[in-house]
Amino acid sequence: MGNNNEEQRINEGSDEEMTIVGFRRSYPKLILTWIGVILSAGFLFIPMSWRKTILMKLTHSQCSVEDAEKVLLEDMYEQQFVETVIRPSDNSLPSKQHTYFHNKKIKYIWDSQHSKFVKVEGLEVRNCANFHSLVDGLNTTEAVFRLQHYGKNSIFIEVQPICRLVLNEIKSPFYIYQMFIVVVWMVQVYYQFALCIVFLSMMSITATVWETRKQSKALRDAVHTEAIVTVLRDGREVQKPSEDLVPGDVILLPQSQFIMVCDAVLLSGNCVVNESMLTGV
Repeated sequence: MGNNNEEQRINEGSDEEMTIVGFRRSYPKLILTWIGVILSAGFLFIPMSWRKTILMKLTHSQCSVEDAEKVLLEDMYEQQFVETVIRPSDNSLPSKQHTYFHNKKIKYIWDSQHSKFVKVEGLEVRNCANFHSLVDGLNTTEAVFRLQHYGKNSIFIEVQPICRLVLNEIKSPFYIYQMFIVVVWMVQVYYQFALCIVFLSMMSITATVWETRKQSKALRDAVHTEAIVTVLRDGREVQKPSEDLVPGDVILLPQSQFIMVCDAVLLSGNCVVNESMLTGV
């Protein structure tokens, strides 16, 4: 696909190994693509909406991974993924914050020392005894950096708006074929058959959109957990929202019943865990 600056590999030597190629927006390509969409009455947009790789290659040019606005990933099963590269401004984030992108819910950051993207790993602790060296907690500067590095301690489930769900259904190959059949039958003056297809298609789209949105809301409500926790920051006890917890934080458990909002290691004291919260029985 190009020279070493244009193609790299991530997760080398594992089942998750992927090739990565960088792309930047090309305004000449973008203008020509939109002209084609307009001249084709929007039909050119249909195949581009089916596969993100088509849209990206029509509107972007290949570049080095370091300068990329989007990256094309291909795994060992020849599945391709297009991801957007996020470049936070230096004014809003610590200078150590890397450029990053997400793929399959995993965050990859730009390692300037090795000039490549690397997967964000968890907190490095070589043995259990090393946990006791963390009992003093983190300072504010390190906590802010880790929050930007690892992200918030929460699971985000997107509930797509109804209009987007409807468009996603309409642009599927099946409904494109249904539209073609309706047009053919209209031309052949089979209005009743055409109207039946339109009615049944609308009913099917409505049912699918309703069920999809219902499941998304149920999943979002099921995984949503919010609490105020007491942690050690700068040697002092402070209260923080659970979503602001970062790896390495020291949590002070209350004496009353408390729902854990993250995985943790008990460093001192005793506690009773209700295992039915994990197993359901």
